[in-house]
Amino acid sequence: MDKRCLWICAQKAFGAGSRKPFWLAQRFGSLARFFEAGRSTWNQLSSLSQREVAVLSYYTPEKAQALLQYTESLGQKVITPDDEEYPESLRHLEDAPAVLYALGRTALMQEKLCIGMVGTRKASENGKKAARFLARDLAGEGAVIISGGAMGIDTEAHLGAMEAGGATICVLGCGIGYPYLVQNEKMRREIVHSGGLLLSEYSPDTGVERGNFPVRNRLISGLSRGVLVIEAGEKSGALITARLAGEQGKDVFAVPAGILDPNSQGVNDLIKDGAKPVTCAQDILEEYEGIRVPVRKTPLPPAESPETESYQPDGLSEEALAFFQALSSEPRHITEICAQTSLSMAKALSAATELELCGFIQSFSGRRYAKI
Repeated sequence: MDKRCLWICAQKAFGAGSRKPFWLAQRFGSLARFFEAGRSTWNQLSSLSQREVAVLSYYTPEKAQALLQYTESLGQKVITPDDEEYPESLRHLEDAPAVLYALGRTALMQEKLCIGMVGTRKASENGKKAARFLARDLAGEGAVIISGGAMGIDTEAHLGAMEAGGATICVLGCGIGYPYLVQNEKMRREIVHSGGLLLSEYSPDTGVERGNFPVRNRLISGLSRGVLVIEAGEKSGALITARLAGEQGKDVFAVPAGILDPNSQGVNDLIKDGAKPVTCAQDILEEYEGIRVPVRKTPLPPAESPETESYQPDGLSEEALAFFQALSSEPRHITEICAQTSLSMAKALSAATELELCGFIQSFSGRRYAKI
């Protein structure tokens, strides 16, 4: 029988995130020997509850074999610690997953530079823009973007990575086949079709339960070298991922937010506690200069028509017009614009405000601006 069936049985009995499958495999010499010991031995183990023993007795390897075959019929892979595809970054966790269900390019889990991006589901428009352009810039430099597939920041992170022609991993808190967030179903398909990966610790048809998401979060941080938090309130679930990242010895980054922003408390507290502030992708990439990653070229934006290139808004101040002419559809930092236009920082900020109020430009986190 396929050895993966034993890990499936163990996870069914002890649940996702349990340390018991690995502990029992170590104590008995292997998971196979634990199952060979049988119920009489299991009943003598004070570490096993009666419920767990009952599930172990009921959910036999034969039942697990049926689940394995069903999962593979859906095109998903079942990965356990005995497999080469099992990611080393998760193997060393104290609560390493016993089973992973995957759809897409599993080799992404072994990439050298994976960056987790998390934040509130109720993100502001500026937060969404920041998440998308940071993900796009990071993925354009070869980083794999990892997030949780939820609305808000997660969605923008995945979309930004794909816009760059880069790779993204979506770690779900339910089965890959479960209709979680129907409005994001198309995005999940695009992740797979673009060479990304859908990943879950739960069997294909497992539904959504509130307790699944904190358990899921340790996989996002575990797979990542660093975790970036964009907009998180004081009790945001994204802070759980940041805390887990710190406990796992990973880097924690945060995008600063205004003190009056309801989503600012969590990220600003992270910065107070030592998280590195981030206003551009380079703030993260400079921490990993010794890591060579394959550069995935960001697709060039559509060429602007001559009419667009020569367009000059009417009624602007001289400084605002100079500022506008220095911009394109891609965000540029204000220091670059100052260098090109010879405007002082004060005049550049005043010009940016004028243009934004007139609806000619949009602002991004970190004092970056682009034409609308």
